[in-house]
Amino acid sequence: MSINPEKINHLPPGIQRLVRLVESQRTDITPERARDFVIEANVQTEDVMPWADFGHPARDGYGRKPAYDGGFFEIMVMSWTVGDFSSIHDHGTAQWGAVKSFGNAEHAVFEFKNDTLVTRVRNAFSPGTVNPVTHDLIHQMGNVDQAPFCSLHMYGSYDHNGDITGDSRIYDLYENKVQFTTGGVFFCLPESDISDRETGVKADYPTFLRHHAEMLKRIHTFLPHLRDEEEQQRFRKQAEDIRDQLFSASQREWFLRDMAALTDDEGRVRDMNRWNIFWNEVRVAADLKARYQDA
Repeated sequence: MSINPEKINHLPPGIQRLVRLVESQRTDITPERARDFVIEANVQTEDVMPWADFGHPARDGYGRKPAYDGGFFEIMVMSWTVGDFSSIHDHGTAQWGAVKSFGNAEHAVFEFKNDTLVTRVRNAFSPGTVNPVTHDLIHQMGNVDQAPFCSLHMYGSYDHNGDITGDSRIYDLYENKVQFTTGGVFFCLPESDISDRETGVKADYPTFLRHHAEMLKRIHTFLPHLRDEEEQQRFRKQAEDIRDQLFSASQREWFLRDMAALTDDEGRVRDMNRWNIFWNEVRVAADLKARYQDA
């Protein structure tokens, strides 16, 4: 099926190339093929700037605007100011996709081990890098740099009704529930944006720490912008609770158990990657707790 030129001729050149590449195959697209399409299209920063939203509401974890709806796939542009972070999430009904960063991002991937959510890797997502998106990907992305940037997101599905990323799961470790949403995967979603919940999600200690640190940071970002006094008070109490949970005495055993699991009987590190993740999350959480101790 040939694409109607009038549908895409208003788009920037890189986005046009990407749409044509996807439309040229249409079926049997894998995450790896989606990644190849984004690389081959050579989408540049100027191609995504028409959808930049660095002035997004403080309540949102990042800016989010649709660039193209191809029916079985969609292209989104996300905008990241300094400190912006998504929640830990998947992409709902999306079967394949790819993400290209145009700035210095941080990217974490998670997995379930023995029904516990653990951080598999957390590393830099360098400008120009393109990562594939699989159906079972659970991840988090954010801006730890000193400059805002955009990212290109393409998601596709052949078996969907409505939004391709509908029923995306947010892993909220504060309320220990999975939240289902269609839209931005932000911390502290309003109830109107949550379609359903599942109870019982749990995580290891470092994943819990980083989740709470980023949620605490987001609350303190949007607190000054709240005009409703009751809502402001509710989030202030939630921020205090999150801060008090970080390194609380009740979690000492959890901390020691997870740390001990990373070493053998002679004290040697079993898994250096997970060891580094553990202590990095401890550092990040400690910095945030100290920053907001008297806030």
